Amino acid sequence: QLENQIPTEVVITTVPSSDSNNRDTFIKRIAQSIARNQRVDGTECLIRKTSITSSHFNNNRNIMEHLRTITLMDSEMIKNKDVYLLDDVSTTETSLHACFMILKKAGAKSIKTFVLGKTVHYNPEQDIINKMSLLKVPGFGNKAFSNFCR
Repeated sequence: QLENQIPTEVVITTVPSSDSNNRDTFIKRIAQSIARNQRVDGTECLIRKTSITSSHFNNNRNIMEHLRTITLMDSEMIKNKDVYLLDDVSTTETSLHACFMILKKAGAKSIKTFVLGKTVHYNPEQDIINKMSLLKVPGFGNKAFSNFCR
């Protein structure tokens, strides 16, 4: 069913991994599969030339670092084309934004972005406090919770 919703001749590309040596990613395989039927496989267009620490580990929001380390290999494939930009997991969205900017500068006619997942930072203690306050449990504030957990 997804097949019928993606126009033909669109360029399918991906946000490269933070690890410049990791060129065979899950999202790249998905993109290549989508591109098989009358779409353009642009999965080699954007590459990471230098590895950086993943945002999953350091929450890096510096878009300039992504712009310095990602390069466009084939601007002619992008120029005046509709592009679908796929990313596996978004933490800060800076790599997605950097790739968007690179594709726009190369002359993409339009760019649609798709992300499979979003990193969520889970704090179980705060989650329980929030739920207890919603339930209006008397005396169940931060101090009560800390004492409860001991």
